[in-house]
Amino acid sequence: MMDTLKKYLLGTVAVIGLSATLSAEPAIGPVRQPCAGKPQAPSLAQGFNSAAKTGFGILGDYSVSRPPLPVDVMIEGNREDADVLCRIVRRAWETPEGRGLFARNDMSAWRIGFLKGYRVYLSLAGEADYEKEAVFLHPLLGPKEAPGVLVHEMTHVDQKRLGMWEWGENTPENAMLKYKMNEAAARAVEAGAMWGMGSAAWKIFRDRDGDMASAWETAYAANPLLATEAARVAVFDAFFGSDLCAIYETRVASALSARQAQARKSGGKFSLPDADGYNEAAFIASLTLNGVPGLERHIADFSPHSLRYAGVSDEVRAVLARTFPEVAKESLPRIRPDAPRVKKSGIMKRGDENEFNPWIFLLFAGSLAGLVHGLKRREEEKAKAEMEEMARLRHKLSGLRPQM
Repeated sequence: MMDTLKKYLLGTVAVIGLSATLSAEPAIGPVRQPCAGKPQAPSLAQGFNSAAKTGFGILGDYSVSRPPLPVDVMIEGNREDADVLCRIVRRAWETPEGRGLFARNDMSAWRIGFLKGYRVYLSLAGEADYEKEAVFLHPLLGPKEAPGVLVHEMTHVDQKRLGMWEWGENTPENAMLKYKMNEAAARAVEAGAMWGMGSAAWKIFRDRDGDMASAWETAYAANPLLATEAARVAVFDAFFGSDLCAIYETRVASALSARQAQARKSGGKFSLPDADGYNEAAFIASLTLNGVPGLERHIADFSPHSLRYAGVSDEVRAVLARTFPEVAKESLPRIRPDAPRVKKSGIMKRGDENEFNPWIFLLFAGSLAGLVHGLKRREEEKAKAEMEEMARLRHKLSGLRPQM
């Protein structure tokens, strides 16, 4: 049961995190501690005010450090977490994929840490937060899996540098396509890193993403001269036939719908930004720089706007049509007859029937909601205790006796 639940939570990187990113204000991150060669840390008063807002203190064993690593990056967490994270960073850097990503992106202002509190249950395996300049990993990831997830998230960081997150928001079709293309590229680069780390790491990837792992193995064996390139392209393409693609489409459509509902509730309207559409040559060039070269060499007549990549299921298209009723039909994604559909989780099956059981779902959702509420309350209590300790420390440093 625990293995099933862990796969359910960790099997898809940043899917629920994506929904939260599209539908909620970004949370404020922890206060940074002084680092060698960096600007002066916030004053005690600033730290006190920030701790009151965030629920994260600057006391205890929490810190942000810049340990000796082959890459210039800050590590967030206590000593035990920092040791684990340093091993993850070193192992990721040892892969050709990780070394290239770290070399292409200046990470000196970034920090790498573990997800904390209720976010552990909402953000899945990892997430790259561009506003905070931070990459967060799930604390339950094993030592063989975590470096691959870090490479995956670093691929998203690289996409930000290349401008791949700024394109294609001008129509619902392009908005959906952008998220799918970027996720497919990150999966392909992650697969390369996991393959290179050996059989134990590859088994984890295969257990989690079987169709994409099979695509890698087949292409790698069939193309001895360009094995890695062909295998990455194969994983990229296989993503669009996977269960993960179906989940991703559904989550993006739901998040866009939630944003529209929120805007209407406040008397406004959520509109897609006036951005440039996809220039196919430039987009293919960006994918090449991002770590997926050879798309046109290995996929005949490759085009981002082909039905396989831009098309969606009829259910997803219906959600987008309701969300953007003023948009012309030709601006909506086309219906792809063979589009993957979200399969019911084993947690939600009854016997051998592939049928949704609402009672089991409500029980699971209610339990999860209660767990999230409990974690939030514990975080609030912890923040209150840290605030009180901060107050005592302020009085002590100013030579005043604390009020009891």
